[in-house]
Amino acid sequence: MEGELSAAEAERGWAEILTCAAGVEGEGPLRLDLHHLELPDGVSVAAGITALRALLHEHGAVTLIGAPQMLAHTLYKIGSLNTAGLRLEDVREDEPTTAN
Repeated sequence: MEGELSAAEAERGWAEILTCAAGVEGEGPLRLDLHHLELPDGVSVAAGITALRALLHEHGAVTLIGAPQMLAHTLYKIGSLNTAGLRLEDVREDEPTTAN
């Protein structure tokens, strides 16, 4: 996955990710490389959480590789990392930004 999913694009973007993942078969967890996916706002992160729940339901196990820091932090805060089947690898350390 790559690109930026802002609030206006979040629902459509995550729907595309779900559609692509629906065709994936094979053993082991579904592995999503998110190194090049940007989630610039809370809406896009929230839409991602909803999509990840659907992926977990469908695949049983999901590994996120290079997840944006805010997504990983939110998953931790809501207790989703304690859920069997969701794993993080190589979480990005995104540069902090501030509004001036």
